[in-house]
Amino acid sequence: MNTIWQNTFAFYHINGPLDIVTYVMGSVGAFMTVLAIFSRIKGVAVRVLIGVLGVVLIGGALGINYAQTPELQIYDRNGKAYINMADVVYFDENGGEYRYRFKDKGYDVLFDSEGTGYDADLCYLDANGYFVYDEAMSITVSADKTHCVDSRGEVYYPLRMARFDKNGSIQWSQKDFYYDRAGNTYANDCVPFYDMAGNRYRFSINSGEVKGRFVNLDTGEAIESDNAFVDADGYLFSSEKTAVTENADGAFVTADGGVCYRAVSVQWDANGQLTEI
Repeated sequence: MNTIWQNTFAFYHINGPLDIVTYVMGSVGAFMTVLAIFSRIKGVAVRVLIGVLGVVLIGGALGINYAQTPELQIYDRNGKAYINMADVVYFDENGGEYRYRFKDKGYDVLFDSEGTGYDADLCYLDANGYFVYDEAMSITVSADKTHCVDSRGEVYYPLRMARFDKNGSIQWSQKDFYYDRAGNTYANDCVPFYDMAGNRYRFSINSGEVKGRFVNLDTGEAIESDNAFVDADGYLFSSEKTAVTENADGAFVTADGGVCYRAVSVQWDANGQLTEI
């Protein structure tokens, strides 16, 4: 059978001739019902209204079938099915609940029941499927890239990319990875930056903002992105403390002539080599 037809039949749960007859009869019946109503109503506005209602009813029936299609469903840890990722509830070990507020923050932030927000890039699922927030950015991708680990070797999965199946098992696979100056591997591009003193920073930006900031993970001190630069060795610094100028070639240099780059425009490869985006 043609693959397109196979996919179509699977999508609408058509498993045999009887299912085909059922769908045809149902569609014809719905069409005839709407047509009969149309023939008895003269007002154009009322006809339009009936037509819209007919489309909604038929679309609703197909929508129910859509929601029942396992391949199109999204699940939470307990096996509850959802159609939209924005509706999925995540649980921590203490029973706390976390979910997106898509209309407010898209998929950038998850919120707990008290309204506290958590950067989605730092949200993980542990081996048991519980929500974990890695504010310290201590979780990295394992050497075999089948999961993530912390310094103790505990297993995690990046919440944004991981999915539960209907049995509550975690599914995750990924081809593209990101790296920091030290060569550590991450599942998303939110990687730590290091200054020369060994302090670590993470880039933070909220939905709707044009510019972000680099926040010190220990002190909370922030460097606005306009002032954040990385030197040739990959160390982060603030142009408010170390003057930076732009030369005739468009390159940024410090007072001693050292080349530097805007921090938002760089990344590292697996060997810790700096590259400009």
